[in-house]
Amino acid sequence: MGVNPDMLKMSMKVMKANPGVIKMAQEQMSKMSPEQMQQASDMAAKQMEGMSPAQIEAMAAEAANAPFTPMPSVVDVPAASAPAARGARDAALVDALFTVAAAMTPTGAVTLDALKALPPLQSLAGDLPDDLSADEIAGCWTDAGLAVDGAADRAGFERAWFLLDDLYDDDLMVEARRPPKVAKA
Repeated sequence: MGVNPDMLKMSMKVMKANPGVIKMAQEQMSKMSPEQMQQASDMAAKQMEGMSPAQIEAMAAEAANAPFTPMPSVVDVPAASAPAARGARDAALVDALFTVAAAMTPTGAVTLDALKALPPLQSLAGDLPDDLSADEIAGCWTDAGLAVDGAADRAGFERAWFLLDDLYDDDLMVEARRPPKVAKA
């Protein structure tokens, strides 16, 4: 704040009368770079440059009597509740996946290849024993009463999707959301 003695007196008076101001200033300064602190100091000094000692005194009295409300920290701010994750049997999720799979084909019908290309199944697919295989997906497709080279309507897609979910003990989407495994070198 420069070396203005009136400014220093005012600052000391405010801090003495309202100790919360010190904490607030510390919090604000902890988030500032040295350049930002210098800018803020220069700006405050410039604003008070033209003030009379009486005006500075009045401003100090006002600041000292102002109620201190601490700024909320990250811990104090209530987290926005995240929407609940949709399970594999959630009707809106099944509708969305059916729409996406249908959009992957030129005819707009869901094929076995379109089902295999859905992101949740892609995240589970692989060559390891516990990964989802193309044969397992095809098995669920045929167990749902669908021909390997045929197309599924919404009901047929749902039957195949639920059979895939059964493979994961109704946790298909939980497994699909897990981060990928990293192979050790």
